[in-house]
Amino acid sequence: MEGLEKVAQKLSVPLLTRPVDCDRQDIPPSSRQRKQLVKSRHIKVSTWNVRTRMDADNSSRPHRRTALIASELSRYNIYIAALSETRLADEGSLNEMANGYTFFWKGLPANSRRIHGVGFATRTKLLQTLPESPVAISERLMTLRNPLAKHRYATFISTYAPTLPSDDETKDHYYAMLRSTLMQVPRRDKLIVLGDFNAIIGSDSKI
Repeated sequence: MEGLEKVAQKLSVPLLTRPVDCDRQDIPPSSRQRKQLVKSRHIKVSTWNVRTRMDADNSSRPHRRTALIASELSRYNIYIAALSETRLADEGSLNEMANGYTFFWKGLPANSRRIHGVGFATRTKLLQTLPESPVAISERLMTLRNPLAKHRYATFISTYAPTLPSDDETKDHYYAMLRSTLMQVPRRDKLIVLGDFNAIIGSDSKI
């Protein structure tokens, strides 16, 4: 899992660790209560092309490989992971209770070829603070909005870009969607883009 270790990044953000009591909105929280609602901590976020690690009918690998991914994320203490090339069909979620992670994904229809696909794996305990579930835009883009301190938010984007041999129409469509997604992120949000851009650089690259 050397790839995961290399891409894990540490961010210092004041995460909202407890949800506000919506039933008591008429009573302003005291200074002590506000301090209890928000806790500043270092968290790790990562991006991981999981390609051959998600379940597939034509694979000899054991099923429930999301459990293996959750185990690795737990080992590196990752709070939010952007997953690319998941190859899972349709849209869904799955909870790996043993390691405390919930997976979200978006892929092509079940009757299509099992390619592409993006998603998120998050600590399950973070879900109670999210204003909404991760938003699936396409099999190449998904967003997740996480509350921070002082009524601010961080927007995470999980993305999987077309490969270099892809036709120009596919590439143009992807970057148009990415641009549209970026433009819709609230200006006050911290923006964190994670994923596999399939970039090729260097003197020996054929561009």
